[in-house]
Amino acid sequence: RKYRFSEEDSYTIERSKKIVWRQSLKAGARVREEHLAYKSPGDGMAPWRNTEIVGRVLANDVSVEVDVDTEDLVAATDYGVQVD
Repeated sequence: RKYRFSEEDSYTIERSKKIVWRQSLKAGARVREEHLAYKSPGDGMAPWRNTEIVGRVLANDVSVEVDVDTEDLVAATDYGVQVD
């Protein structure tokens, strides 16, 4: 197993990706894959977590290029919300 030096941590974050909003969306919209973009540096939600987001409903309005945050989504148990 490789030991990672502390100097490598910033490089790893810099080269990894995070999920951001590709476009601005209003609360109540159901999230689709085309609403998401993947950008560097990887200081936000990891791309492999997109399955936790796609299909969920937005609780808040979101803006383009802003990091995806689960607090902007309706709780998974509240899916009875009417959406487009």
